[in-house]
Amino acid sequence: MQAIAEVYQRYLRGEIGVHHYSSLVDELIEQNAAHTTANAH
Repeated sequence: MQAIAEVYQRYLRGEIGVHHYSSLVDELIEQNAAHTTANAH
């Protein structure tokens, strides 16, 4: 997913810390799961 790749790049550049990175990824995964579930019906 593009959004996770962008967050990862920010993490690699040192713009965000590992805890912030981890929470952002969790949030993106949850959003994606909700979006996928909504589209499945």
